[in-house]
Amino acid sequence: MKWIKHKWVICTLLLISIFSAVLLYNHLTVQKDEVKYNDFSTKVDKILLFGDKQQYVVGLDKEGRESGARPTQNYLVSQERRAQERLANNRHQLEGDYWYLILHDLRTKDFKERKIDLYKELYRYDYQLQPWGWDPVYYNGKDYVAVLVSLKEEPDSRNGRYLFLDLETEKFQEAPQGFDAKTYMEEMDMGFGPTNLQEAMDPYHAGIIFWHLSFSGFNDKEKFPKTANINLYQEYPDMIELVQEEKIFKVNLRKGQNTKESVFEDMRHWFAPIGQDKIDVVATDPKTGEQTPINSYQEMEAWWDQH
Repeated sequence: MKWIKHKWVICTLLLISIFSAVLLYNHLTVQKDEVKYNDFSTKVDKILLFGDKQQYVVGLDKEGRESGARPTQNYLVSQERRAQERLANNRHQLEGDYWYLILHDLRTKDFKERKIDLYKELYRYDYQLQPWGWDPVYYNGKDYVAVLVSLKEEPDSRNGRYLFLDLETEKFQEAPQGFDAKTYMEEMDMGFGPTNLQEAMDPYHAGIIFWHLSFSGFNDKEKFPKTANINLYQEYPDMIELVQEEKIFKVNLRKGQNTKESVFEDMRHWFAPIGQDKIDVVATDPKTGEQTPINSYQEMEAWWDQH
């Protein structure tokens, strides 16, 4: 009888252990399933280059739409990023998170890809930091990604600073002395008014805004023109078709391959009538009606200073 009683106790304990293990497993599985992730990837399926020096670029996703990838001089940079949903406002790496920068080499025929683990390289530089975002930069003759970082305990990026990821060495470094992010972005924020060049660009809502040739502001009542007698339509039908189909709204300027003067000349040519090399730009004083020939962007800026 004692043997039977002991056997019953052992069996009971064994069943309780198995039942507890099953409950624990189910609990952990449910907890794991409750972890949710957001995807912030900007995947590039096709790259198009425009301009006589291929100085304009756009990256398209698999649906043929603008992907959000942005260029330095030699690379178009996209990302593969996944992050846990979290209550706290932070960006440091949690289990299952990843953040890769994808470099598409614009110097190669097949746009050879290379991947950099952003978290890995940042933590190798300083494990106390967290990344908030990045911008492609070409500065002092080098390709970088400028990453906005702060200490992990910071609740936002207000006290952040930029670190520079050298795209050749794949190593982080402090930002070059004298670099100012706002000044850098505004360097290629151009105006062309009040001139006949601006008037020629207006029907297409075209403008140079923060390193982009932008076509924006169209709606159901006003569509991008289907046909036009300008060089842009004749020389770059692929670009025009994408804008007409509302698959892209801007084209990126490759940093290091564009200056205000070169972009000014490109706009003079692209928006000139077919068969005409470039628009003879004239600025008109809105108060007096006085007209002044403008032969360079430097002259454009000088005219603004005087009016």
